Amino acid sequence: MTRTAWVTASAVAFSIGAPTVVAQVVHEEVEFRDPVGYPSTGGYESRAIGITYDNLSSTFGQTPARWTSVANHKHILEDISFVPGPWATQATRLITTMTFGRWRAFGGPYAGDYVFRFWDKDDVSFSGFLGTGTPMINANATPIATVRVAFTNQNSTATAGTGSQTTAPLTGLPGGGVSIPDDGFYLEVSVVEPGTDTLLLTDTLRTVIASNSTAPSGGNAATVGSTLRDLGWDADQNGEFLGQPAFGTPERYSYSVNSMAAGYMFRVSGDIVPQPPSNTTPLGCIPDTGLVRTGDTLNDASALWYELCLAGPATDVAYQFFNADTEGSTSNVSMALFNDQGTMVAFDHDSGSGTQAQLTFGVGRLGAVGDGLQYDGRHGQLTAGTYYLAVAPHGSTFGDGFTANAAGVGGLVNLHLATNVNGSAPPDAATPIINQVNFDLVIPGGPIQFPDARPGTSVATGLRGIQWNTFEITAEAGSGDSYLDLDFAGRCGVGFDPIAYIFDANGNVAAFSDDHGPTLFPQFSFGAGAGSRTYGSNPVPFTGANGNLPAGRYYVGIGLVAVQTVNGHPNGARWHMRGTSGSNGNVGFDIYTGGTPAGACDPDVNCDGSANGVDVEVQELAVGGDFTDYCQVGLPNVDDGDFNRDGAVNGTDVEAVENAVGGVCP
Repeated sequence: MTRTAWVTASAVAFSIGAPTVVAQVVHEEVEFRDPVGYPSTGGYESRAIGITYDNLSSTFGQTPARWTSVANHKHILEDISFVPGPWATQATRLITTMTFGRWRAFGGPYAGDYVFRFWDKDDVSFSGFLGTGTPMINANATPIATVRVAFTNQNSTATAGTGSQTTAPLTGLPGGGVSIPDDGFYLEVSVVEPGTDTLLLTDTLRTVIASNSTAPSGGNAATVGSTLRDLGWDADQNGEFLGQPAFGTPERYSYSVNSMAAGYMFRVSGDIVPQPPSNTTPLGCIPDTGLVRTGDTLNDASALWYELCLAGPATDVAYQFFNADTEGSTSNVSMALFNDQGTMVAFDHDSGSGTQAQLTFGVGRLGAVGDGLQYDGRHGQLTAGTYYLAVAPHGSTFGDGFTANAAGVGGLVNLHLATNVNGSAPPDAATPIINQVNFDLVIPGGPIQFPDARPGTSVATGLRGIQWNTFEITAEAGSGDSYLDLDFAGRCGVGFDPIAYIFDANGNVAAFSDDHGPTLFPQFSFGAGAGSRTYGSNPVPFTGANGNLPAGRYYVGIGLVAVQTVNGHPNGARWHMRGTSGSNGNVGFDIYTGGTPAGACDPDVNCDGSANGVDVEVQELAVGGDFTDYCQVGLPNVDDGDFNRDGAVNGTDVEAVENAVGGVCP
């Protein structure tokens, strides 16, 4: 029986670069919508526990780009196989959630429906169901199910050249989803005029092709399951696909993105019966002293499996962590962590030093090894319980249902596991690695002065990423009539919702901002100064709303909604920030200061407690190179004799001290 669902969804788009064959993603979000008339059971929590086919999860936010769009790609046919994966042999295959990609080629208002028809694999042939030149789909067949997703945007300023992902839970359908009888199916996707089966008359909306696996062109684009290099395309838009014996013919195509295999951007989830891997090495519960294994043999195109136990949670609230890496392995390996139900928790390829793998959970932050990333808890949080760790050669992919699609060259594997889930205090926190701007190095350089202006940069966060910046002030912002402002409006991409934390030199939160600036941007302002002020096109005034900021070193972390921290924890915040957003957006800020901090015009350069002619003489000696009695401490960074901060030590500094003794600051 055909089951038809009418789904209304409004996916949030992300901007891309120039309209070439390669798309550069800078923004993406996922929105959930119930099928109209078929509300999902239990809200948006479907019964699905895992991904059973995936050519979508790792396509956004990657360099080089892994997805693109083709002109008039409005009617396609894709083969989808559950092999290899958890549904390769499972008897019951019920799709309860699907996620798909779409492209909007032009700006302005638009409207169109995406219609998905699920076909039994025995009713389709890319070669032509009845032979060369005949339709690929059996004319007498009935689709397993049909799902329609409607998109409407009346905004005349909608951005052209954008892509998006939309997730539709299907649990409200009769039977609780789409039941697939075999180890795969064919998916027909049509972009049509609203409420009809007529292909869209314009090229406004299209499908998206992508590579989740980065396999070479001609390989398998998916990471769970597989898809052939073939893709049916109704090139003449007559409503059917004409089969041919080989790809590259009028309506049987093969696509690649940056030389990577590509297929339709699509993912499905459903119930998985977990089958724990065989030949698993038991490691027991990991002690707080850690566990190290060296020299385990990893064969080519195979995986090593380890079973481990966490006696307590690796969570922020527990102030506990769990880290794993493969440092010292002789081969380039990847690894993934699974819970005892077979759900993949996280995977990693190259976050360690060189090409080593690293996973990190719970409260951070521990120092990096070599050129690797810090152990900052970015992969999430773990409850106490049993977990399975898979290590496989680089190029392998992982998925739910204890899936490890192993490929590549093996070697000797080292495994390092570290934790404090048994109750020990975590090691001292490491300061963040600056991956955006060190404002001390921005011209004119050195600590922030009063007045001053330091430009930042606009950098993409990456999926679930945090951008780190640092600056130093050697006088308190807010003392005297001084002020310090951080303006995000000119550096953050429109449509994003960044969150920013300022941490002090001890790793504790000094300030936090979310939506205090224009259009959901952060904004910080320390010290009222002479009153409100604005910068550039930012209409929101800076009024010293964050109070004073003492002298010292500061770190600014920026992520997209939502960000997890341990702000307020009695044992300290540890510069801990974890991005959880599926978006990838440009963020950044500029620094502006003004006024004069209290004591910043202190001509007592010999620090004897009074400002007089002796200080002028001491300044003269400093200009001549004698700093014996020179101990200026009130003005930021002037112990080099440059009292007026003009970049040189000369007679003008003597004049500046003489004027300051008379009450006129430089």
